[in-house]
Amino acid sequence: MNSPSASPVTFDATDDETVQCPYPHYQKMRDQAPVLELDGAALGRTGDRIFAVSRHEDVKRILHDPTTFSSQFGSSATKPSPELERVCPDCQMSKTDFRKTGQFGCPTCYATFSEELKPLLKAMPKNVSALNTAALCETKMGNGKAAEQYYLRSLAVDPRQHFPLVQLGRLHLAERRIEKARASFLEALEVVPASVEAMSLLGYLNLLDGSLDQAKSWFDQAIEEDPGYAQSHIGYGDLYAAEQNYRKAKRLWMTCVEHHAFFR
Repeated sequence: MNSPSASPVTFDATDDETVQCPYPHYQKMRDQAPVLELDGAALGRTGDRIFAVSRHEDVKRILHDPTTFSSQFGSSATKPSPELERVCPDCQMSKTDFRKTGQFGCPTCYATFSEELKPLLKAMPKNVSALNTAALCETKMGNGKAAEQYYLRSLAVDPRQHFPLVQLGRLHLAERRIEKARASFLEALEVVPASVEAMSLLGYLNLLDGSLDQAKSWFDQAIEEDPGYAQSHIGYGDLYAAEQNYRKAKRLWMTCVEHHAFFR
């Protein structure tokens, strides 16, 4: 194996352009510096010596010899900086993962990486994906009013979007703005007529205002469209409970639990 290189070749693992397209850098490392010492301070490891090994034969040897090549020989006193260490508590996605893919791993990521969204929104004020993502972030953080404004901005760019219409309806429903919620869900159905999510939510909405026959009709339509959509069956259980038919309600809820692999 080659000794660590003292050549002018560099590799900045924190640089956005490098992260987006690292392959020319990898080639240069393989050709000129197959064992390259990186800047430990830039990686939040001040005082540690960190090396990048780029040739296949060397990598294979290292992976098959953990006794010789082990991070335990390095300093353990210095931990990565909080910025580089920050990860989503639910899915463990890191900031570096987010910067590489531009996609979040779970809803909690929206709150964890909310700061990363701000420059994105400034750069792309009419990007509906960015606006909808910002709305989800605000919802996750409990900022319903801010989320509503982002969804409205997204729909102003493209009114024929199913997702923000449904989510906007959910926000209205949470605030008991029944008629606004109804209008949003009906608009979502105009965009996607087979939306079992919108049908089920309309069923719940009618449960809230006491229109049990209307609720039953929406749940029936949703189940006919997609028998595997769990929320429709759970809503039907809530309907039975509203009619004080607790035996049927319990049986239906338990069916959803026992056959959870079928439902989604």
